Amino acid sequence: MATAVGVLGAVVGLIATACATYFDARVAQDQLDQSREDAQREIRDQATRVTYWVEGTGAIGSPRRIHLVNRSPDPVTHVETYIRIELSGKSLVWARLQTDMGPCSQVGYSEEDMKVGNPRIGRHWTPLRPLGLFDWQVAYEGFLDRDGKAWKRTATGLTEWNRAKSPGEPRVVVSDSNPTGKKFAQCGEGAS
Repeated sequence: MATAVGVLGAVVGLIATACATYFDARVAQDQLDQSREDAQREIRDQATRVTYWVEGTGAIGSPRRIHLVNRSPDPVTHVETYIRIELSGKSLVWARLQTDMGPCSQVGYSEEDMKVGNPRIGRHWTPLRPLGLFDWQVAYEGFLDRDGKAWKRTATGLTEWNRAKSPGEPRVVVSDSNPTGKKFAQCGEGAS
């Protein structure tokens, strides 16, 4: 009988040890998952603070203006804003604005000042907005964060950017002789 009680006690002890080990493993896994989430959030932190927006309707008297915004305390480089130009519902060309942006800054491009041209045949610049002959929209903005990681911002979200899968060298490059810029007194929150 004493042997049976001893065996039963050992079995209960093993079960208790197994339960404790299982719960310790669960806690450790939860902590590991939280650490991974925190690391991923930290990796995306600067990128969530870089965005763009377009104001204006494009109608006569309401020219559109692209605003590129970096609300992080670190610079972003190789900011490439890809623009799709359309005529009669067909995409004609991809155009690209290029710039670097300092910390807590904004750069604006007015469609009235933007011109398109093919750098392969010389600098024959044509206004982007010839009174409604074609339409344009921002397709996406790509940039490198402080760590050199490439990101792609669209109107609907933020993803890592595989620069090799971008539209390639655009046939048309957009130029603006008068981009406006300003610095923010404080950097704001990200835009996920």
